[in-house]
Amino acid sequence: DELLKRGLWSRLLADSRIGQAVEAPDEDRLAKGVRRASHINCPRQIRALLDYLSTPDKLVSHRDPTIVEMLHTALWGPKVGDWTLDQAKRQLVDNPSVVRDLRSVLEYRLNHSLQSKIPVSWQFEPLSIHASYTRDEILVALGHWSFERRPSQREGVLHLKERKLDAFFVTLQKSEDEYSPTTMYEDYLVSHDLFHWQTQSNTSEQSSTGQRYLRHEEMGYTPLLFVRETKNLWLGRLPCRVRGAVVDRSFKHRTNNQATQSIPTTHNPSTAKRTTEQVRLFVLPRNVGLRTRR
Repeated sequence: DELLKRGLWSRLLADSRIGQAVEAPDEDRLAKGVRRASHINCPRQIRALLDYLSTPDKLVSHRDPTIVEMLHTALWGPKVGDWTLDQAKRQLVDNPSVVRDLRSVLEYRLNHSLQSKIPVSWQFEPLSIHASYTRDEILVALGHWSFERRPSQREGVLHLKERKLDAFFVTLQKSEDEYSPTTMYEDYLVSHDLFHWQTQSNTSEQSSTGQRYLRHEEMGYTPLLFVRETKNLWLGRLPCRVRGAVVDRSFKHRTNNQATQSIPTTHNPSTAKRTTEQVRLFVLPRNVGLRTRR
């Protein structure tokens, strides 16, 4: 990241007179995109992208279209106007230096990836357990987003009715500057195979959402857990790690004064709203790679 934040690797080489001239009319924009894509660490995803980028004059189609769409969503950023995905692919062809740099970054990540052969479940393909993805990539992978269509998604939960999935986006280290008092949820790892997750305060056991959470196996739903340590990093957000399909082990309800449970101590307890919050415990896949709460 220290290297890529300075721009394209090919630009650094050219400026040092040890590389060829840069061919990248969209250099400024795509330099940021390459940096955004540098977190990719799933071997399957990297191999698919290297195959896709191996013929830079034919980047319109590929056998893994969702993985390619995830890449372009990261490369071009949120402001794509009325571009289509095919237009973005053709535009990348006109930036051969970027294609070479991106291949170099992906090859480096593949050679240094700590991920072993990770199974891909049909329920959330092409995402792999324990691999890292940005939220935008996850939304594309789950079919909620496309390159052209990106509906607002601000909440930490996403219900995908057609795929029968509930995706939970968890940030472990929350700060008062980035989260409101009502969203300082108590989410943390209890043990190596047990995760504590707290629902939104307006989700009751009797509600349709609460029933779906509690009866997900009976209803054919799969809860997916995506976890990141903190919220902000370079270029906006820290990638999440996929923790995979989880099993609801137990639940309980509690009525708490949020001033003492999830609101900073500077908040006035006399004005704190008393709410009933559902606390749920998830059984995680093995070797989730998270630290337990101290």
